[in-house]
Amino acid sequence: MGRGKVSLSSISHLVLDEADEMLDMGFKEDLENILSQTPSDRRTMLFSATMPKEIAAIAKQYMRDAREIQIGERNAGTENVDHIYYVCRAEHRFDVLKRIVDLNPDIYGIVFCRTKADCQEVSEKLIKSGYNADALHGDLTQVARDNVMQRFRLGAVQLLVATDVAARGLDVHDLTHVINYQLPDDPEVYTHRSGRTGRAGKRGVSVSIVHIREARRIKDLERLLKREFKRELIPSGLDVCRKQLFNQISRLQNVDTEMINDEEAGIANGVAEALRILDYMPKEELIKRFVALEFNRFLEYYKDSVDLNVPLPKRGEKSERSDRSSAPAKGKKVRMKINVGLSDGMNTRSFLALVNETTHDRSITIGDIEIQKNYTFFDLFLDQKQKVVNAFRIYEDLFVQEAKGMKPKDEDGSGYGASGAYPRKGRKDSYSKDGFSRSGKSSQQRASRNSDSEYSSGKPSRKRSSSPEDKPWRQNRRR
Repeated sequence: MGRGKVSLSSISHLVLDEADEMLDMGFKEDLENILSQTPSDRRTMLFSATMPKEIAAIAKQYMRDAREIQIGERNAGTENVDHIYYVCRAEHRFDVLKRIVDLNPDIYGIVFCRTKADCQEVSEKLIKSGYNADALHGDLTQVARDNVMQRFRLGAVQLLVATDVAARGLDVHDLTHVINYQLPDDPEVYTHRSGRTGRAGKRGVSVSIVHIREARRIKDLERLLKREFKRELIPSGLDVCRKQLFNQISRLQNVDTEMINDEEAGIANGVAEALRILDYMPKEELIKRFVALEFNRFLEYYKDSVDLNVPLPKRGEKSERSDRSSAPAKGKKVRMKINVGLSDGMNTRSFLALVNETTHDRSITIGDIEIQKNYTFFDLFLDQKQKVVNAFRIYEDLFVQEAKGMKPKDEDGSGYGASGAYPRKGRKDSYSKDGFSRSGKSSQQRASRNSDSEYSSGKPSRKRSSSPEDKPWRQNRRR
C-alpha cells in the first residue's frame, strides 16, 4: 500500500482472523491503516478467541450494524479438556516434565515455554535425553519452521517445544496433551494454549508445571475458564516404570501378526527358528527377559529417583513445617537480608506475606524490618535461620542470606539497623504470622508508607489490590 502497488478500494469481503493476537503483537496502527483504505460497504468478518476492549473498539469503528456471534461461553475452555497441574521446586521443573512424558508413552503434544531461549534449552535437553522432540520459535528460518511443522503434523516428532508467538496459527489435529512448562503471563493466553487439544470431540489434557509461588495463579485461571483444575502428585519412578510396562503389554496384546504369518514375507521360517532356540526357556523367564530388555533404561534411570512433590497445605491445614515446632523461638538473633526492596514494590505487609506463604510456619518470628531500595533487612532468631533459608530455596530469583557485619537489634532496643548508620532506640517490634506490632517505624519504612499508603489504623487500604499484578516483587525479575 505504501509503495502504491495494491489498491483495496474494490474489495467486497474483509476477514480478520486472530484479531486479538494481531493487537498483542503491536499491529494495531497497521490494522487501522488497512481498514481505512477499504470500501465502507464491504462485508467484514472478525474472528477472535477473546474480546478485549481494543477489539470491541475496532468493531464499533469499522463495522456496520455488527452482530456478535458467540460460540460457547466467553473465555471458557473446551469441555473436552482436563486441566491438571503439578507443584514442584523451580529447579526440578525439567525433571517433572520428563516424568509427565514418561507417564504418557503415547503422548503427542506441545510444550509451551515463555521465551525462545527456554524453548531451545528445553528441546535440546529432551533430545539429549532420548526423547522425540523439536523446537519451534522465532529464531528459526521459514524453511526450518516449515520442516519442523511438517514432521510434527506427520507424527515424526512427538513433542513440539514452542513459544506462544511461534505456535500462533498452528493447526494440528489429535493432540493428546498441551504442557505449560511455564504458565503464561497473560491468563487469556492459557485459553489459547489449552484450546489446541480436545478438538473434534476428542478428549485432551492441559498440564501445568508450577512452582509453589505460582500456585495461587491456578485459582485465577479457574475463575477465568470456569473450570476446575486438579492438582496431581508428581509420579514416582515406580509409577513411571509400571505405566511403561503396562503400555508395552497392551501393545503386545494388540500387535498385528499377519505379516509374520505371511509365507511371502519370508519371516515365518525365522519365527519357527526363534521358537526352537527359545524352547528351553520357561514362560516366566521369557517374560522377565522381555521386561528387562524393554525397561532396563527406565529402571536404571529411576531406581534412585527422589520424591519431587512439594507440600502445598490447604487453607486451614498445618504444613509439615508448622507441625515440627509450635513453641516460640528464643535466644540469639541474626541480621538477615533478601534481594527485594522498595524498587520491587515491597512493604512490611507484603514482606510478611512472602515469609508466611513460603515457610508455612507459625513459629517463625520476624524482628526488626528495614526495607531499602533493593534489599530488605530483618532480624531472625538464630535457631530459625536455616529453616527460613531452606524454605526460600524454592525460588530461582529470591535469595535469603545473613547480612554479614550487621548486628541485630538488641532486646533492650539498642544497637544498629541494617545501614549501621544510626541507632534504633526504644523499639521492640516483633512480627509473626498472627500479626505485628507497630510501635515504631524506621525512616525507610516511613518512606515506604508515604509512597504506598497500605496502612490505615492497622487495616489495608481498599485502594490496593491483592492480585499478583499489584505486587511487582511477585513477578520474576529474571525475565
